[in-house]
Amino acid sequence: MKLISYEDALKTLLEETETVEGSEGAMLDNALGRVAIADIASPIDVPSYRKSQMDGYAIVSSDSFKASEDSPVQLEVIEEIDAGDIPSKIVSSGMCSYVATGAAVPEGADSVVMIEDVIRDGEKILFSRSTAPGENVMQTGFDVQRGAMIMRKGERVTSRKAAALSGMGITELEVRRMPRIAVISTGSEIVLPGERYGPVNTYDVNGRYLTSECRRLGCDVDFLGIAADNRKALIEKLDLAKLYDLVLVSAGVSKGVKDLMEKTVSEFGEIILHGINIKPGKPTLASRCGGTLMIGLPGHPTSCVMIFKMLVEPLVHKMCGSEHHFKKRKMKLLKRVVATKGRMQFLPIRVSDDGVVPVFRGSGAITSFLNADGIAIIDENTEYLDPGELLEVVLLDD
Repeated sequence: MKLISYEDALKTLLEETETVEGSEGAMLDNALGRVAIADIASPIDVPSYRKSQMDGYAIVSSDSFKASEDSPVQLEVIEEIDAGDIPSKIVSSGMCSYVATGAAVPEGADSVVMIEDVIRDGEKILFSRSTAPGENVMQTGFDVQRGAMIMRKGERVTSRKAAALSGMGITELEVRRMPRIAVISTGSEIVLPGERYGPVNTYDVNGRYLTSECRRLGCDVDFLGIAADNRKALIEKLDLAKLYDLVLVSAGVSKGVKDLMEKTVSEFGEIILHGINIKPGKPTLASRCGGTLMIGLPGHPTSCVMIFKMLVEPLVHKMCGSEHHFKKRKMKLLKRVVATKGRMQFLPIRVSDDGVVPVFRGSGAITSFLNADGIAIIDENTEYLDPGELLEVVLLDD
């Protein structure tokens, strides 16, 4: 293999990746992970009325200015207002209205005295603490003003964004067409859960991981099944994948006798790269087959996860029309690491309050990624790292 650097591989593949064209309307209930095609502004003020932030009494604040322990103020209660009630009376000096948390503050009142600071006697209240104008009152539009930008073009609908849009009364938005992604697992030993499991079979891990991650990122994903280690089976699967925007194939990319990806895809189109100077993930392959970008990922589960997170995920974001930024932090190493000098290393790590510890148990071990909170990036010039040294860590966000 002609190895290229990780940075060059990512740059090359980003240049080969195009943002999908087209948009469609999506109901908010089904928009999670989708990318907004235009800016979205709030159509309303939030709150749309003056809202009490406490259970208490809405008063004219000037009535409280002379209140003290020695000289408490007495006010007449003229109304009880619960959340959702429309106030029917105007509060003037000498009066007050009971307001529940979230209830509308009636006209005339400009502050709310907390219920804990009040002694109530029938239709009268006594309190001995002054209250400033606006205290415990959320003004109209304090949270969000009408016309304020809630989402920018190219942003993904996250759970928090969906909650905010719901809070503006938005039920539908225009989103970019979902990239269509095909996922193929390869290997004569691989079987799906529920299928016959023989003494030398392995249940599919990579297919489930890749489809789940792409769906989480807002893509339309089809799992095309498992191709056995023969040219005919692989060609049948790749033929099915021609109409997709991106094809992800796991395994078969190395140089073993049954690793048929390079030879097979070269008949379909152009090999873009094969081999990256990294560990794990060295045999990663990329090609363009009839206009479709295809990435061949390593078969070992942890290698597959590392390559998806560090190489494929940025491509998926670009296809969706959204920006991608790795969530990086500098974190202290707690256990000595012997690195592979000459190759950049992606090391699965677990994060604790004190720092990070490696959890790598081999590329073929599921627990190498299952127990990981992040990926430490170790450059190719490093031979070993001692406890206390700082590592650059990409935090996993799933």
